[in-house]
Amino acid sequence: MITNYKYTAINRQKKLVKGQMQAPNKEILANFLYEKGLTLKEVKENNSALAFLNNFNIGKVIKEVEMIFLLKQLSAMIKAGMRSAEAVEVLATQTKNKQIRTILFDVYFNVHAGMYLSEAMAKHPTEFPKLMTNMINNGETSGDLVQAIDNISTYYEDNRQVRMDIIGALTMPAIYIVMGIVVTAIMIVFVLPNYVELFATTGTELPKPTQILLDIGNFFTNYASILGILTLLFASAFYGFFFKTEKGRKAFSVMLIRMPVFGEVVIMYNLSTIASTLNQMVSNKLKLLEAIEASTKIIKNVVYRETLEKTVENVSNGYPISLAMEDHYAFTPVFTKMISLGERSGSLTEMLSNLSDFNREDVKLRVTRLKKAIEPAIMIFIYALAGGLILAIMLPSLSMI
Repeated sequence: MITNYKYTAINRQKKLVKGQMQAPNKEILANFLYEKGLTLKEVKENNSALAFLNNFNIGKVIKEVEMIFLLKQLSAMIKAGMRSAEAVEVLATQTKNKQIRTILFDVYFNVHAGMYLSEAMAKHPTEFPKLMTNMINNGETSGDLVQAIDNISTYYEDNRQVRMDIIGALTMPAIYIVMGIVVTAIMIVFVLPNYVELFATTGTELPKPTQILLDIGNFFTNYASILGILTLLFASAFYGFFFKTEKGRKAFSVMLIRMPVFGEVVIMYNLSTIASTLNQMVSNKLKLLEAIEASTKIIKNVVYRETLEKTVENVSNGYPISLAMEDHYAFTPVFTKMISLGERSGSLTEMLSNLSDFNREDVKLRVTRLKKAIEPAIMIFIYALAGGLILAIMLPSLSMI
């Protein structure tokens, strides 16, 4: 447990220095300041509301991109000859995010007190998953800590790149669709009624398409508050079921896998993550059972997580890894056959590495194809929407000719 302190100290020039610091206790704070050339004179806990808010957090604090940066910096400093405690201290001092700084200082103080870096990180399981702490522990015991940190950094970077490719492929189509709907709504609700009022003075009946659009606009205008409330309730119920309950999360996971075209991308992405995670851990001399157990904490898709949990049970009972994956709709035949071959031939690590690379490249290829397939469909949708809208607005004028 780390605490906020306010302190007054005397520096080497015999001048008073005041400041704030986070530390596990006053003794460690005094030792830390002494190493910096400061003699502690007075210290008290900082119990202000601001200090509490700085330490308060919900969920994961260190985001993936920040973790990659921290790992790269940590590796570079250790390569330069710094001890792990000194490197973590520098990271904590330079970090602007106060919540991340609190975590890093806690890691630093524990390492400074004699803990291994992996043990200090393991005290924050939300921020540093078992995959990371196990690999760092292996690097510490084997004397190759830098390589272990570099491997973790590469692992996170590769997974993030694949995920960003998928998100990027879906972002622009989503923006086009939303903008098209918004512009259409504005035209129907605000522009079309004013235009129809001018046309109504002639006493001519409105063309059917124009009348339908006008009725739709009137419906949304008259029942806007009710529709807003219903939409909010539906969104809350959707989120509450599909993201807050285990049954809902599994249903959503199955839906993603079963989706036409996009489901194949989801499958290959998850298989790539599983293969790369197992490869990183097994190649770093971790026991196979521990590697699979750690993988269940990394995989977000419930279908794959449950399959890995079943695999843990199978391996514990002496059965092969591939048993739970065989004939499973979420696992490709290539994946299960290569895992099975790797087990029988004793080259599982090599097979996992090959599967990781193969599935990652397959995801990139499928994402590229998906983008090429979506773009024409989106353009057709936008042109059809714009054309239909223009035609509905212009029809009254054309009917008078």
